[in-house]
Amino acid sequence: MPTCCSNMPARAPREDAESAIDLGEKSARKFLPPPVLTDPPLRLFLLLIVAWLVLMAVNFPLARAGGSIFVQIAIVILYVLIEFIILFATVRAKARQASPGEIWRQRLLLVLVPMPLLAWAFFPVAPARYPEVYFQSLTINGRAAQLILDTGSGFTNLGSSGADHLGVKAARAKPGEPPQVMKSGAGVWAWSDSLRLSWGNQSCTFPLPIGAESTEMAELNRRYGDDGAIGWPAVRDNILVFDPRGRTVRRVEALPAETAGWLKLKVHRHETLLLDLPGPNGKVGTVLVDTGDHSGVSLPHEQWMEWRAAHPQATVGTEHYTGDYVGSGTNEFAWADEFTLGGLTLTHVHVSESPAIVGETSMNYAGTLGLDVIERMDLVVDGPGGYAYLKPRQASDPAVLPTARNEAQRDMGNWSVDDNVRLRDGPDLAMFYDLRGSEKLQKGDAAGAMADFNLAIPLDPEDTHGAYSDRGYAKKDQGDFAGAIADYSRALELDPTHETDYENRALARIALGDYDGAIADYTRLIELDPENYMNRLHRGIARQIQADFDGALADYDRVVELNPNDSPHSRLNRQVLRLRLGTAPADFADNLLSWQDTWMESLGRFVAGELSSKALLAAAGIDDSGPAKARRAVADYYIGMIQLQKGDRPGARTSFQDAVAAGGKTTDEYQLARAELARLQDPIRP
Repeated sequence: MPTCCSNMPARAPREDAESAIDLGEKSARKFLPPPVLTDPPLRLFLLLIVAWLVLMAVNFPLARAGGSIFVQIAIVILYVLIEFIILFATVRAKARQASPGEIWRQRLLLVLVPMPLLAWAFFPVAPARYPEVYFQSLTINGRAAQLILDTGSGFTNLGSSGADHLGVKAARAKPGEPPQVMKSGAGVWAWSDSLRLSWGNQSCTFPLPIGAESTEMAELNRRYGDDGAIGWPAVRDNILVFDPRGRTVRRVEALPAETAGWLKLKVHRHETLLLDLPGPNGKVGTVLVDTGDHSGVSLPHEQWMEWRAAHPQATVGTEHYTGDYVGSGTNEFAWADEFTLGGLTLTHVHVSESPAIVGETSMNYAGTLGLDVIERMDLVVDGPGGYAYLKPRQASDPAVLPTARNEAQRDMGNWSVDDNVRLRDGPDLAMFYDLRGSEKLQKGDAAGAMADFNLAIPLDPEDTHGAYSDRGYAKKDQGDFAGAIADYSRALELDPTHETDYENRALARIALGDYDGAIADYTRLIELDPENYMNRLHRGIARQIQADFDGALADYDRVVELNPNDSPHSRLNRQVLRLRLGTAPADFADNLLSWQDTWMESLGRFVAGELSSKALLAAAGIDDSGPAKARRAVADYYIGMIQLQKGDRPGARTSFQDAVAAGGKTTDEYQLARAELARLQDPIRP
């Protein structure tokens, strides 16, 4: 009987041998390692995936604590490499005529792998998380609160995100209490109900202002757990030791003996920690010590540009800053191996341009010393005694090595405030009434501003320099010059270096005819800032009013020396005074071509004899607007001076009378014309 295989052809011996080999290979493959371990591209692919997973694990906590741009860049580079390998594997699969299923698997990898990579590479990262100075174990209404010590802030407050975290609500306005919402130049604030704040063995109950935060700041504060800040006024009645080695701020009962050889700087009685720092040419600048600023030395724009020009080899970059007071933006920064500010020399320090608004908080602002600088020096602030003691640490100290150049500053750790530091009891109501009054004053509401200043001063009579100064301005604006002088004098007792107070008191004294007092104020201003030519100009005018012509000419000459390219006012006063004395130079008209101001040029051409009095009055304007009236007063004064020089005393008298009628009591020409009228009526006077 035939079998099932009877019709199959016989196999050749060679075919049987090849089949046996194939069967052996298939059996052997069961014991070979997987292709991913033997194929170099696939092994590299696996290593990159592992590295990517490690970087993601590293980046997650960094992103929550501030992020690292270097890790983000590494993730993007890995993404490019992995994509390249997948693309290479796809091309190779096509070249060896792989099955359609294998090619589609490669294409699927090419599409799917980048998705989580890109999502992680562009994961929202907060700005760098730098150290803060925290009050540990502080509670508000029994709940743990995280407040920083901010010596660059003038008040203690909660942020809106911190108030939400602590369950604090804004209070309703009640008779005799602060209004619910206060708008000021520092933002919009609402007062809370009375809160119980406990710190160490201290406990006090009072309302706190709640500040409206920008979306960016609220997100950052929620991310870091920051609820608010304790400002400088709350702690300045302590003797504070800033210890960079222990990263603590503690109170001591007496000034440490070792401070005897340190740099000693006067502390302003101010709402922020301001120090007087002697500079070149005898000028005294104010330096803000700001524990809320994480950078090193921040300079005003002009000084920053000078430093850049003097250090062309320094690598300049840009960095982002944000804050509810300074807003958000970018500024330039660089690193200095050595930096000198006044008598303070620092090493390996971060130098940057400060936001413009910071310089508006103090007179003669010379810069800010941030926490990075405080970490590089020994610092003791004797608040009650009114002095700070500084000693830069040596470059050999390991803690003074460069840090933030490689972003290691983030890992240096936070500071803590010792619980023996006494906090001032009570809210900063005086500060807020002062802020609101200043806002009203800027809007022209002098009466409303006066009401707020009157509320602020009794609340804190020893610490309301701003309220006295601002109330003096409001009184001067209302014509109460005697009251203005009293307020400016009190403000200067609290802050003897505040230049604007001297300037405004001098104007008020001139309005009352106290020229000797005005000259004394301008002399003090020149001592504070010898390079400020405007103070010499005003002192020269006051001396001219007093008939001290030699002293006036000396001041006018010095103004021209200090500012040779832009001093038309001083040149005009000097020329008419020299014409009066018969010593006028003939080259006065040659300088007129460089004068940029058309009105000042018209005055100069008149004094030089190139323009008639009628043409000068026409140039001043014929309308009744404030500027036109002021220009006519100026024109009448100079017309009177030229008439006086030509011997036309009746004409000069009429012109001076017109200048007095049109000018304001605090204007230079009004006072100069009054003085000339007095001399014309009294033949004995020169």
